[in-house]
This record gives sequence, structure tokens and C-alpha cells, in this order.
Amino acid sequence: MIKVLFIRAEWDAEASVWVATSDDVPGLATEADTLEALSAKLDVLVPELLQVNGYDAGPEVPFELLARKFSVVQMPYSYGFPGRFAGGLRSEDCRAGNSGTDACSAPTCACLT
Repeated sequence: MIKVLFIRAEWDAEASVWVATSDDVPGLATEADTLEALSAKLDVLVPELLQVNGYDAGPEVPFELLARKFSVVQMPYSYGFPGRFAGGLRSEDCRAGNSGTDACSAPTCACLT
């Protein structure tokens, strides 16, 4: 059975590139702007690095590319945040009787607490 080589790709947010490394392919460290470009680079680099390192697995070498990207997104205030509602009024504005006024973007105010 042919061993499937494992290659990791991680997004480098500072450099805005995908970086590939692998314990199965000695010396592999490359980057590209897109996953497609990274995959194309790996199609060339993996066999070259394996050959240089004396890896003999036959004419075909399968590899798995696992990509990982960590992201943080901002939630809009209208969804589940205490003291906010869809129009943007804080709960203290509603308690002060400002609901339904110019301070509220909707005709009536349904504050979340």
C-alpha cells in the first residue's frame, strides 16, 4: 500500500499567504497567495524534494493537503447583545421613554435586556 503524504497549509494573515509544511516531505516550506496556486506549487515541489531526499515510492506519490484558516468576525449589535436592539437604542434609552422617537429607527422599540 502506498503511503499518503500529509501536508499542512495555514493562512498567514500578516503576510496574506498560504504557507505549506510537512513532516512527510523533508525541506518543504513554501507559500502562495491562493490555495490553488499553493497546490500547483506542491505538484512540482513534492516530487523534487522527495527525489533529493532519496524517497523511492514509485512513479506516483499521493499527498493530502489540509488547509486551516483561523478567523474572527464581528457580530452586529442587533443579534443577542445585552442592551441593544435592531435600531441601535440601548436599554437605558428605552427605559427613559425614548422608544418610538427619532432616536429609534423603527416606529416602536423592542429593546433586548
